[in-house]
Amino acid sequence: MQSSEDLKNGKMMSMLSVALVSTVSGQLSQIESAVDGTGLGRVLIRLKSFPAPGDPGMVQIAEVRPEVIIVSMRPEELQAAVKSMELLRTEVPHSVVIAVGDIRQPQQLVLSMRAGAREFLDTPLTQTALAEAFVRIGETVQKTSSGIIKLGKLYAVLGAKGGAGATTVAVNLALSLQMNSGSTIIVDLATHGHVALHLNVRPKYSAFDAIFNRDRLDRALLESYTVRSARELSVLAGLIAPTPGNIAAADVEKMLGLLTQTYSNVVVDLSSRLDTITCAVAAAASKVLLVSQTDVPSIWSANQIINFLGLSDGGQKLSVLLNRYRKISGYSDSDLEAAYGARIAGKLAGDYEVVCRAIDRGEPVLLGKSELNESFQSVFDSLTKEEERTKKGFSLFRFSTA
Repeated sequence: MQSSEDLKNGKMMSMLSVALVSTVSGQLSQIESAVDGTGLGRVLIRLKSFPAPGDPGMVQIAEVRPEVIIVSMRPEELQAAVKSMELLRTEVPHSVVIAVGDIRQPQQLVLSMRAGAREFLDTPLTQTALAEAFVRIGETVQKTSSGIIKLGKLYAVLGAKGGAGATTVAVNLALSLQMNSGSTIIVDLATHGHVALHLNVRPKYSAFDAIFNRDRLDRALLESYTVRSARELSVLAGLIAPTPGNIAAADVEKMLGLLTQTYSNVVVDLSSRLDTITCAVAAAASKVLLVSQTDVPSIWSANQIINFLGLSDGGQKLSVLLNRYRKISGYSDSDLEAAYGARIAGKLAGDYEVVCRAIDRGEPVLLGKSELNESFQSVFDSLTKEEERTKKGFSLFRFSTA
């Protein structure tokens, strides 16, 4: 990554053209001051209302086509800001939208990312945070214009409740992707990480080392934190002990951005973690897989998680994987989808002995011969083929464009 000083000196790019959107006049001035202070951008447009179809502000943005659009919102303006960002994504798809809001409000973060924002910065906006975002965007503009950047797919795997089998699914999904297309990494962000145990590796570092060293994180440092497992699958391990300190979503975003620029496939095991980190990963993901079973507690928990993530609109991003599937008399697949409020992406067979043996030996199910292996591979093949059909042209939210 180029430093902001390099960019200021014109070694890699000219200054970014910027449009500002805020309903608070004083905030417009403050953001413009921050932009000027970075030395990396110049403000061309200042709007005191959220752009709407056909209004003068939207027409001006469409004509100028700034490289960056900063949309600042207050909590009560969330819905209006989201509609505006969705419009901007459609009308000026090559402009990078930066949302500015309260990072402590998960709904602001999630809805902004889903609406098309590729950066989410905390309010009050600081010159330092904005400069770092401009550096990331500047790199993206340079690489995209030269046609040398292509982001990998990001899969987020969660469990409806503890013991649902999220880690088993994540590990075998990552292994399947590695065996079929290569260039795959699994990242363990679970509260208590078990990916290393499933793959029989003994890492010295974890994903949280990368997160806590975000200020100097680059591809070389990130690579030093990873280990190789079966079939040359890359592993960025988790912590066995509880996560130390506070972790900002922006820190996780930076790591994920670097990973999707480095690997063709990134699988993140979140297990039963539910916090702003989960929201950030889910917002960035091209596919969110919720691993569940068909018992009432699992279905209830799955509904709570879907609502928490703001993915209850029946869209294509989130799918449910039924693990240890057993047929419920009198219930069809459509009944189950109605109960979950989400599409059922597949049904994985259950074989307690095979799974336990695989975990105990550190040899994932896909490396053995069993009916469960065939079940896993069939579901994963279907999943990845669907991903190719439905996500062509998909652009991850925050770091760069595909």
